[in-house]
Amino acid sequence: MKKINSDIKNGEFERVYLLTGSEQYLRSYYKKKLVEAACKDADKMNISEFDGKGISVREIIDLADTVPFFARYRTITITGSGFFKGSADDELVEYMSEIPPDTIIIFDEDKTDARSRLYKAVAKNGYCAKLDTPDSTQLYKWIAGILAAHGKKIRRNTLEFLIERVGTDMAAIKNELDKLVDYSGDREEITSQDISDICSLHLESAVYAMIDAITDKDRDRAMRLYDGFLKNKESPYTILKLLSRQFSLLYQTKQLSVHTHDANAIGKVIGLYPSITRNYIARSDRMSLDYWRAAVESCVETAYNIQTGKISQELGVELIIIRSCL
Repeated sequence: MKKINSDIKNGEFERVYLLTGSEQYLRSYYKKKLVEAACKDADKMNISEFDGKGISVREIIDLADTVPFFARYRTITITGSGFFKGSADDELVEYMSEIPPDTIIIFDEDKTDARSRLYKAVAKNGYCAKLDTPDSTQLYKWIAGILAAHGKKIRRNTLEFLIERVGTDMAAIKNELDKLVDYSGDREEITSQDISDICSLHLESAVYAMIDAITDKDRDRAMRLYDGFLKNKESPYTILKLLSRQFSLLYQTKQLSVHTHDANAIGKVIGLYPSITRNYIARSDRMSLDYWRAAVESCVETAYNIQTGKISQELGVELIIIRSCL
């Protein structure tokens, strides 16, 4: 990101960029910033956008070879092409070293293969940026910065509560921050109550709440939460996959917590922020390792029975809840 920020600040650009990684918000953000910085107020004739698979390589090259209209640069953005997942067109690979100095091509791809010829060609002739969800320190600074721009403050424990509730997807967080700014009005501080009042509960967090009910042996509450998912048109199979993920994380946490309760150390292994990991440690300690293993195995068995037509999705998840509450 430092490289792209520097290019934008200095107004000097690579001929080609590849923005890849799991964080769509960052990819979209930097794609937009690169186009805005390169084209500024230039006519939209100098901005071309391609989206999806089946994009014509010849059309891209023809556009790239076209001199920009009364402007310094022409930009071409290519999103979700799939060019970097397998063998790319030879002509496109070779063209990466022939892009004119007044053209900037920007690829936006969620998944890429660094071994592919096109990836290597972009890396050699331009810049490849891996944009994944930032670590907790960076994410907290980003959130605090957005709120500060609106004259708002947030305490660290409140910020952690926000992440627990809405998840780590940056686009989702930005949407909730906009709601919080409006909701808090003239008040300077964003509170936990604001978050509870106005922020949408992320589906995975909601499933975690259902697991809370399950481990409390509160079958009625767990079933009410499940019924709520169904009323909101959530797929039972999606709920099953999230249950399986949560049970797996709790099983791993229980295994690791035998040796340490350090949230930072465990979080690095299971891929969660320390503030969230502390909750997993506390929750995993409530049940035995055998309990969590059995819960994971139950999800695997249920998924198999659903796929082979032995049981319906809705009933399969219901049986997992009932068994886990015993």
